[in-house]
Amino acid sequence: MIFILSDLAHTPIPALLFSGLASIVLGCFLWWRDPRPPAQPSGRFRILKKRANSKEQAQGSPRRQNRNHEAEPPTPTRQE
Repeated sequence: MIFILSDLAHTPIPALLFSGLASIVLGCFLWWRDPRPPAQPSGRFRILKKRANSKEQAQGSPRRQNRNHEAEPPTPTRQE
């Protein structure tokens, strides 16, 4: 990127191009050689999550109840 800016200023510095390419190649090699392992779950808020899951299982999810309620056809009302 810095090489492109120096080229736009009509004073290209080839050392910037080669150092940038070397940095990219080195970074790709290091990433390929030792990729990061998948992240482990942190276990934060585990007590709250267990409590929320037990409540949902006990009475059904409110979202599901709303969805079932919306799917029912409206009851006809008589207006006189």
